Amino acid sequence: MIDNENQLIDWSFSAVFNQNKIIDNYFREGETYFISNSLIDYLSVYDTLQVYSGIYTVVLFEPLEKNYEIQNKYYAPLSITEKYNQEFNTNFEINFFREAAPSKDGRKHSFPILNNNNNKIGVVTFFKPTRESELQNIAYVFELTQSILAVVLFLLIGLLIIKNTFLIKFRFIKFAILSTYIVLLRYLISYLNITVLFRDWEAANSKYFSSLFGNGIAGSPIELFLSLIALFAIVFIAFKYALDYFYKNTGEESSWFKFAFSLITFSLLYLFSLRGLGASIKSFVVDSSLRYYRESTLIPSEIESLMLFNVLLLGLIAFIGAVTFLLIIYTDSPRKEKRLNYFLAIFFFVQLAALIFDIIQREPQGTPFIRVLFILFTFIALLFLERKKNWRFGNIFLYSIASSIIVILLLTQYNSLVERTSIKNTAYNLTRQNEDLLRFAVQETLIRAITDRETVQSFYYDNKNAGSIAFKLWSNSILQKESLGSSISLLDYNHDIIGSFDFRFSKEYEIDWDKYSVELSDLHEIKIFEENILFSDNKIIRGIATVEDVEGVLGFITVSVIYDLSSLGLFEAPEFIVSDAGDINDSIDFTKLKIFDFHQGTLINSISNYNLGEKEILSILDAPLNQYGEAWINFEINFEDHLVFVLKRESNGVSRVIAVALQEKDLSWGLFDFFKIFFVHILFILTAFTFYFSILLIKYRKLKLSFAVKLLLSFIFISLIPLVLVSFFFRNITSEKNDYAIEYKLEKRSINVAKYLDNYSVKSSLNLGSAADKAANDLGIDFTLFRGNNYLLSTKSQFYDVGLIPKVINPIAYQSLFAQGLTAIIVKEKIENYSFNSFYYKTSLFGEYHVIKVTDGFNKIMLPLSGEEVDVYIFISYSVAMVIILILGFVLTNQFSKPIERLKNATRSVASGDLNIEVKATSKDEVGELVKGFNYMVKELKRSQAEIAEFERETAWKEMAKQVAHEIKNPLTPMKLSVQQLIASYNDKSPKFDQLFEKVTNTIITQIETLKNIASEFSSFARMPNPKFEVVIVNEIVKDSANLFSDEKITIEISGGQYKVEADKDQLKRVFINLIRNSIQANADKIKIEFFSIDKFVNIIFQDNGTGIQPENIDKIFEENFSTKQYGMGIGLSMAKKTIENIGGEIILKETNHNGTAFQIKFPVV
Repeated sequence: MIDNENQLIDWSFSAVFNQNKIIDNYFREGETYFISNSLIDYLSVYDTLQVYSGIYTVVLFEPLEKNYEIQNKYYAPLSITEKYNQEFNTNFEINFFREAAPSKDGRKHSFPILNNNNNKIGVVTFFKPTRESELQNIAYVFELTQSILAVVLFLLIGLLIIKNTFLIKFRFIKFAILSTYIVLLRYLISYLNITVLFRDWEAANSKYFSSLFGNGIAGSPIELFLSLIALFAIVFIAFKYALDYFYKNTGEESSWFKFAFSLITFSLLYLFSLRGLGASIKSFVVDSSLRYYRESTLIPSEIESLMLFNVLLLGLIAFIGAVTFLLIIYTDSPRKEKRLNYFLAIFFFVQLAALIFDIIQREPQGTPFIRVLFILFTFIALLFLERKKNWRFGNIFLYSIASSIIVILLLTQYNSLVERTSIKNTAYNLTRQNEDLLRFAVQETLIRAITDRETVQSFYYDNKNAGSIAFKLWSNSILQKESLGSSISLLDYNHDIIGSFDFRFSKEYEIDWDKYSVELSDLHEIKIFEENILFSDNKIIRGIATVEDVEGVLGFITVSVIYDLSSLGLFEAPEFIVSDAGDINDSIDFTKLKIFDFHQGTLINSISNYNLGEKEILSILDAPLNQYGEAWINFEINFEDHLVFVLKRESNGVSRVIAVALQEKDLSWGLFDFFKIFFVHILFILTAFTFYFSILLIKYRKLKLSFAVKLLLSFIFISLIPLVLVSFFFRNITSEKNDYAIEYKLEKRSINVAKYLDNYSVKSSLNLGSAADKAANDLGIDFTLFRGNNYLLSTKSQFYDVGLIPKVINPIAYQSLFAQGLTAIIVKEKIENYSFNSFYYKTSLFGEYHVIKVTDGFNKIMLPLSGEEVDVYIFISYSVAMVIILILGFVLTNQFSKPIERLKNATRSVASGDLNIEVKATSKDEVGELVKGFNYMVKELKRSQAEIAEFERETAWKEMAKQVAHEIKNPLTPMKLSVQQLIASYNDKSPKFDQLFEKVTNTIITQIETLKNIASEFSSFARMPNPKFEVVIVNEIVKDSANLFSDEKITIEISGGQYKVEADKDQLKRVFINLIRNSIQANADKIKIEFFSIDKFVNIIFQDNGTGIQPENIDKIFEENFSTKQYGMGIGLSMAKKTIENIGGEIILKETNHNGTAFQIKFPVV
């Protein structure tokens, strides 16, 4: 906002124009137009505003195009031209000048840019789409569509293949077919170049990762991702088939030859999978431009996230593959009896084989610790599979955690090796002669300058933006990309500088034109000179080029580069301008290196905040060098351990020693590096499982979480909320303290500058500019001076002159100092995306009010605890706390939920009719009381059942006796009367005796038949209910029965094939429940149930390791009402025997002794 006297009234911090040049009077008020300050092109509009009696002009700017580029992370690109290039897939050129003419090139098309009043304000030119290019685009789209349809067709074929593989009996053939299909599908996607669909995504850019493996199937991060998905599918199929092989053959006898073959073959495959994992992770570090540990940022970029997911997926593939190999080895072991012995033998064999495998390799992958840990994790996974006898998808969660730990350790290992290489390369680059590179940089920059249209045009008139043009030339040159100490100057015909920009270049090295007046008197080409610097071995490589047109010489351009050996070529410079593309290396942060340069045994120069002591100097100079003049040593700098690379070189008779030191990461930094990737992996794992559970929720309309899971999630949630709140609180407190420290130190420096300048204003005849230069040199403080709101001078004037920093005071600071009457204020400011603090201090100098600006962008502020260190401390502290919470949560949840789980299973057993169950109380709290109450309830149920059974039995017998007596009396009465009548007739010698005898005997026989029918009906009434026969898989019934005892301290092994029998499912289940319960009550801790078939009968060997059966009881165990237990009813084995015999089976006691008991059961196979 400008008043009618052309004075700034209000402005934004980005107001980079002189108020005399921001309005193009060619255009009217409210009309849009383009305006440029050489660095940025803007779309602008202005209008007037009347407030009371004053008339003000308001000007608005919208940046459209940056004409410079800085190669670092702070640069914020802005290009409307590039936007249109990508959108329309052709090359655009936009001229932001109303005088611009359309192109006369027939290959291009131009049209004017019209503003809101239909006035021309610029010209757009682009290459015309030719018929050939359009046909090529159509052909490209057609080919891409064909490729997609081909992949879809191949996927449909795959569905048929998968469906038909279920009909194949042999696992290996099924695996071969499916894996071949997956490999062909992956190569088809690569051959048809389907990933071109992702070409606009960074993941398709090979600069982030590229490997020649597999003819390009890992040529970019997205290609790598697709390849790993395919490999994961193959490995997972192999794992599932190995599990099936394991479950169906556990307990089967295996020959020693088969075991030896499996052990050798699959152990080798196991070791190669471990080596392959290490080599692949090494490739992720070496062949990738991404540096996972260089920055301390916690949130990875999009491309880093994809690569970290690839790392996790690769680790999971190797882990599952290794477990698959172990499953096959363990299944083929002849371990029928000595299961644990074979497990341990295989474990130590693999460990020993891995050790030998590493020894015989030239470059073993990983470290011995990582190798041992990987083997340990995979064997733990095998042990869980062997113990639990079942596998759930949730096991992938544990496998993923183990894989994450392994791959992060490998990443850390290889990153440390790359860091050592980077330290070494740093030393070599610092001693390498780069004079040819510097000459090339000077010549290339000059060629670009004299062929740049805007640069040449700047010599035609009085260009106030010549400094901006010099900066633009520098920023787009190799000088900026390599961060070379350099200077670019534009000179007029009289050799006067009209604009310049220098970077890490002292003003005293500016060109002395008189020195080259003779040589340059008739210059019409680029000339490069060398100038030696007095009292130094260093020199300046300077290039000069003439800018001319048909009328003659317009001016000159000079490019100068310092070739400085003594200063290591490194100077302090603001972060926002330093290139990160030209770093000596990109695997470590160069600012964390400490460099020491010795000439003839004397320390000449160093880049370090600490001074070396005599002990450290001697350690460097006396380092044990190898034949190449290299040495690695360790020593402390400021009580911190450092890794130091020492390099000795002889040059021009001068013995030079370069020492490059890097602080070794302590425990906190090591944990930080580990956890920042580990938690990213955890996020991936949780996201995958959330997706999986979402599918289950959609499919089954409900999500079933166990009590333990709910309890654990609640515990974690409740614990993490205060932890997160405390971390934010602590971070805010630390940030406030750091902000206060920054403000305090900047204020001190501002006051020191003010006192220094005020002192010179009173005691010296120096003007303000000279006094400011002396203050900067003497105090070592960079500052800027403002008079009112206008820029006066700066020790970093080049950044103001070129337009990177506005030549106007910050509006917030101005309002605070001059409108509100404050004497000092600190504000946050930005250049590109680089944020810094600026302290403004108002003081009186040379009789006028001035504002001194001191920033931490140009003045390094040392903090007791930097923001990065605070973040590391907080992250490590709370990461460890989170891990402890998770462990405690798991332990406590397990302690709370286990008794509940045991009670749940016990309740199921009671519901199945098992009243002999007893849950052990492991605590004396409320849960323990609940367990005791449950056990008491079961005992009471059992006692009540016995009493009720006895009562019902007696009642039934009494009722039955009455009924029987009544029914028997009915036929007995006529029988008695008939016999009495027969006796009377006999005694009377009745002539009708024979007739009466026949009648009586018929009556008696009839009544006897009646009694027989009564007896039959009674027998039928007392018989058990008829069983409900159906075809069942006896193995499944045994597993269901065993699952009821999952909380008991007993291991139940089930082995052998699956067999179908015809039986009553519930009765058969009660048989095995009774057998398992009897084993537990006989103090057995292991039961082995083996299935095999002989002569169309399935044989089941039920063997435990209990106390056995006493010899005197062996013949009685199947008798009804026989029991050795205090509360036993004696019907378990007798009922089991009847049930088995009812389906045509047989149960016998095979053997029993003090080592255990074995029953053999036979069923006819359906």
